[in-house]
Amino acid sequence: MWLNNNFRWKSFGTLLLYLTPAVSFCGIQEVPGLNIQKIAAQLSHHSQVASPPSSKYLDELLAPCAFRGVHLGYAVETYLQEGDANHSEDDSEMTNTDLESIEIGKKPDDKREENPGEKFSLFALNCKPGKNDSKREYLLRESDIDTAKGSFTKNLCTKLVRDACHIAHADKNSFTRNATTCLCVVLRDEYGNAKKFVFHNGKEKMGTTMAKKAQALRYGIRTGLQSHAEGEFVQFLLQRDRQNEERYTHILGMGCSRMHCRECDALFQLFLGKGYHGLTAAAKNEESSLPVITDTEVGCVIRSEINAPFVYEREAVSQSSSRSQKYYLPRVLRHHISKKAGFTIHLSADRFIIKDEETMEKNRQSSDKKRKASM
Repeated sequence: MWLNNNFRWKSFGTLLLYLTPAVSFCGIQEVPGLNIQKIAAQLSHHSQVASPPSSKYLDELLAPCAFRGVHLGYAVETYLQEGDANHSEDDSEMTNTDLESIEIGKKPDDKREENPGEKFSLFALNCKPGKNDSKREYLLRESDIDTAKGSFTKNLCTKLVRDACHIAHADKNSFTRNATTCLCVVLRDEYGNAKKFVFHNGKEKMGTTMAKKAQALRYGIRTGLQSHAEGEFVQFLLQRDRQNEERYTHILGMGCSRMHCRECDALFQLFLGKGYHGLTAAAKNEESSLPVITDTEVGCVIRSEINAPFVYEREAVSQSSSRSQKYYLPRVLRHHISKKAGFTIHLSADRFIIKDEETMEKNRQSSDKKRKASM
């Protein structure tokens, strides 16, 4: 009975996409996508670890883990927006599947065991309260990528790397620029819409100039509790899975302003599966700073050039032995890492701990109450 009702609602939502002229789509694109339905599930085969490894680096702690393989679909039906269509305020067919005011915690019909480690804090938003940006602002457009030539995935990842570099580079402060990493991703939602998000490794919401650049490029900005940009993305997926496990179905592509470090690679392999690399790319820079972006005026056109090569798939993972001084892991993420790995992992090293995490959570909850009151 539940499956029938679920199918009817999905069919109804898809039908509305065709019936309402307010939003224009280019039709169905059958593209590759990484299925994320098992993001919160434990590994099917737990590693048998008699003596857990002792290390302060996540990749070494997860070394004995039997990472599962990815579930990659090669014909994922996805809608791309055609362009700047005129949208009415009553885009009811485009149900906002990313409302930030949804209550966090167990759903009434959720039979999963309650665990204190699974409670999330709401993600901070840069947009104004009540702005229904997922309806119109950050849908992937057909004009964003060349769908006719070459690999859809490579073209998409190239765009995401380029945008991630431009967003990270937008901050006026050189120290902030060099300390910032941005990760741009495209997710397919339950209705088939391709949505663009950007995550960054900042402690608070994205700075004004970076946010303006992200909004100009039409990305939804999401900020979790402090972590690497990849860690914030995993937090986001886990939280959305907790709210509605069918809200997002596939990752279509990722692009990072820096190469993924070894710890983030291990984190992605744990939650996305071994072999997620086929859907990622990054800017390669030998130095620790961001790639330099130069603007050249050619006639009346200003062209931006990113002075770093783009690398794809496994080459997007850094092989450097150097490590970040901090690899912050919020309490909820530490809980899920241990649960997912299937064996005891000691994540008590100072470099993992956010010392003011409780204060940050309280501030988020207070901010959310104010946001709800103003909506």
